[in-house]
Amino acid sequence: MGSFNRKRILLVVTNSYAATNVIHSGLIQHLAQAYEVYIMSNLIRQKENVGFNSFFDINTKIIDIKIPSESLWIKVLRSLEKLLFFHFFEIETQEIKVSNRGFVYKFTMNMLLEPIKFLGLSPAFLKILRKKIISTTGNHASLNQLLGYGFQGIISSSPLDIRENTIVIF
Repeated sequence: MGSFNRKRILLVVTNSYAATNVIHSGLIQHLAQAYEVYIMSNLIRQKENVGFNSFFDINTKIIDIKIPSESLWIKVLRSLEKLLFFHFFEIETQEIKVSNRGFVYKFTMNMLLEPIKFLGLSPAFLKILRKKIISTTGNHASLNQLLGYGFQGIISSSPLDIRENTIVIF
């Protein structure tokens, strides 16, 4: 089957573990057999792509568009979102991290987060933060170059990475 008949997909890789897993697990080979695969990555460059294309006898292509970085505003919003999420759902791993931060930090976070939780506002605040993060991250003019490819699917190797979310949202 020629590549012109295949659906085009974009594989976004920003995490070194994901890059290793996508390649060494053979996932890239399976994807390339069924789809016309384009890779957008800050880790996998043309040299590496040529290597695994040759090794797996496939033909994936690199898209050389800079992956948008996380702005300070998004970092703040995501930090708030994480704090509120972990506090609301009482995630123990976060409590362990917070316990290492010292009394003043713990006290301040509890003074901010407990009233929100007590008043039942956590779900509403989480939705507002999520919508703001999504609306802010989907506006990157540098990604306009992706429009011409006509991708029919996107695989995000690190779905919690805001840089990858930016591309998916776009």
